Amino acid sequence: MKSFYLILISLTFLFLSCNNDDDTIENTIESLVFGKYAGECLENCFTVFKIDTEKITKDTTVKYYSDDFTFKNSFVYSKEVFEKYNSLLSSIPNELKNGTGKTYGCPDCADQGGFCFILQMSDGKIKKYNVDVDNTEDQSTEIVVFKNKITNIIEELRVID
Repeated sequence: MKSFYLILISLTFLFLSCNNDDDTIENTIESLVFGKYAGECLENCFTVFKIDTEKITKDTTVKYYSDDFTFKNSFVYSKEVFEKYNSLLSSIPNELKNGTGKTYGCPDCADQGGFCFILQMSDGKIKKYNVDVDNTEDQSTEIVVFKNKITNIIEELRVID
């Protein structure tokens, strides 16, 4: 029985002394595509932007949102504009960073519109989220706060064009 306890204690020390922190690479967000869309509209049906660690751009080529949407850089904002919004990547809720993609609420089901968030991660994964403009029960406080922040940024960037 002594040998059993001796082995157990040895294994405990072995596992506690292992440190894998040096071997892990943090999975970070390389870019965020964010936009607001509406299906039943005549103008401004989809306004979409992309921010990465160097610039903020707008896609002026797309008129309507679809799940297979691909962002195309067609307008680059000034460095000053980027500096104003460069903290956006660090303000993305953990729920979105750590998730795998999801639809919150029922975006544009009643012609109320929706938001799209597409996160490009450093490991190559892409996470897509569609979020109802209305605050629904499945939206955490962090999602609602982020959605409000995005609304303000979209409005401010529309004026700068």
